[in-house]
Amino acid sequence: MRSLLVTLSLVTAAWCVEPRQEAYVVNTKPASVTVVDIAHWKKIGSIPLDPEPTYAVISADNRFLYVLHKGLYRLDGMLREAESELAVIDLEKRASVRKIGLAWGTTSIALSGDGRYLLAVSQGKTGKKRTREEFGSVTIVDTRNNEVAVTLSAGRLGLTVAVTRDLSRIAVLSRGEPPRNNGKPYVKPVVTLFSIDQERPLAEIEFDRAGDLQISQDQKWLYVLDPGFASKKASENKDGMVHVIDLAATKLVAGYNVGSMPHSMHVDAVSGALHVLAQKGVKDRAGLIWRFDGSGTPQRTEAGTDLLFLRRLGAEPGLFAIGSADMRFVPDRGAVTTTVLPLKSTKSSPQVKGLGGLPGEVLYLPGARKVVLTVRTPTGAPTSKVAIISLVESKVENVITTGRGSVKFGKLAAAAALSGALSGLSYYSGYSMAQATGSPFFFYNIYSFTPALPNIELSSSPDERFVYALNTLSNDVTVIDTASGAVIDKIAVGGGCRRVALAPGSRFIYTYTGSQVNLIDAQANKKHLEHHVENGRIRSLRVMEEQKQLVALASKSLVVIDADKGAVVHTIDGFDEPYILVQPGRSE
Repeated sequence: MRSLLVTLSLVTAAWCVEPRQEAYVVNTKPASVTVVDIAHWKKIGSIPLDPEPTYAVISADNRFLYVLHKGLYRLDGMLREAESELAVIDLEKRASVRKIGLAWGTTSIALSGDGRYLLAVSQGKTGKKRTREEFGSVTIVDTRNNEVAVTLSAGRLGLTVAVTRDLSRIAVLSRGEPPRNNGKPYVKPVVTLFSIDQERPLAEIEFDRAGDLQISQDQKWLYVLDPGFASKKASENKDGMVHVIDLAATKLVAGYNVGSMPHSMHVDAVSGALHVLAQKGVKDRAGLIWRFDGSGTPQRTEAGTDLLFLRRLGAEPGLFAIGSADMRFVPDRGAVTTTVLPLKSTKSSPQVKGLGGLPGEVLYLPGARKVVLTVRTPTGAPTSKVAIISLVESKVENVITTGRGSVKFGKLAAAAALSGALSGLSYYSGYSMAQATGSPFFFYNIYSFTPALPNIELSSSPDERFVYALNTLSNDVTVIDTASGAVIDKIAVGGGCRRVALAPGSRFIYTYTGSQVNLIDAQANKKHLEHHVENGRIRSLRVMEEQKQLVALASKSLVVIDADKGAVVHTIDGFDEPYILVQPGRSE
């Protein structure tokens, strides 16, 4: 599965175009676009589509809607092997005006920062006895005339794409092919550098191993992560590397050994530095944090053991390195971690209150200077534990058991699968979360510190007095007093709940399942609304920040909830399995 994943690193900008008071809902069975007047929540038009729409984005001038058909990732979570297509919808003419053929297995479409170009990344397909192999590609469409500007042939087997803001450099990593059983030589990973104005590569740079790409914030450097090969046999073990490519000169200029099993390569949006986590050796689990500024020798910081991830929390002047045993603050300047916050009790420190598992989702409470963590098992499965941590006192204050009691094994397995799907740091989980939360996926940079992954299992009241923890094992939300750690209530929210979050600009916490939307009053801490859809299921839910509304896309209708009033204000019938809602306006 990992070889099919794509990271498309585009830097989006705010487009200063007066938004229409319209939204565009993509129906799937049969496929069409329904035009909705969101001032009055009425259907005002319909545009037919070809079958199997997968994703949609709107042009910077709000004139065209681009709909990806037969993308690699189906809406049901399965993979599709087919040639993809891009439909161009003229929103003024209310008609499809162009169809652009794409390569096999298109995973993603996204607009460049200035909105001038649309990029479509296609994986291609492996050859079989009766079908030929199709290489992956990047198709670039000029949105001024909706013509293909260039198609870049981009290798095979797992493309990762990173582009500069002005598209003067397009970097494509083809991960190559491992050795086959029949002894044929494997294909090494290759990073190919392109320019927007020509199909021929500017450079092709081969590596022994490569797993990820990131472009520096100043757009000068391309970082390539070699994950190494971890083996207890010294003769086979290979440490990881970070290679640095000069994008202007299109050549490799440096390579640095970063230790064993490097991971989580990210560019921090605040400091502009690139960070990589690793450990000293296969058997030595002491953590290493590497900070890269440009192409020079990186800064090395030793920090704890079993480092899991880095997080930037609000305006804190540094990053938090979160591991299995402790949480450490790494300042933006300086190589020494200044604060160690233990997360695990040991024989030498039995007085320390530990999590009793691994840290999972992170919720930051800036006013209280506290962090709330969900607790995972060693395999990453959910538990019913939530921890509240004080950054002021550098300790775990409380570990709370959420939920309403024991859970049958079948429900436990199903909930674990759901939670794992929602919480993983992969491309596809990011896509799923975007669909589940109603957020445009490509405007969430899921591989950066700012913004971080959207919270799925944790939320707080506007004044941070209470935390709301979704327990997918017992299908309820536990209300916790932030100061004391006391459980205030446990509120049933229905089976298969997908998210708990604060509704925009209101006092209500919302949750939703496949059949109902719930509102919890964050002042009274009681369920305020439980709305069940009459026909079919809720496919996704869109948060409309400016309007302070929640829009549930049900099988045959849209359900609009006013977050201020805490009430259903509109139900619009006549939809056909809607899944995607696109709203014109500013990109975020």
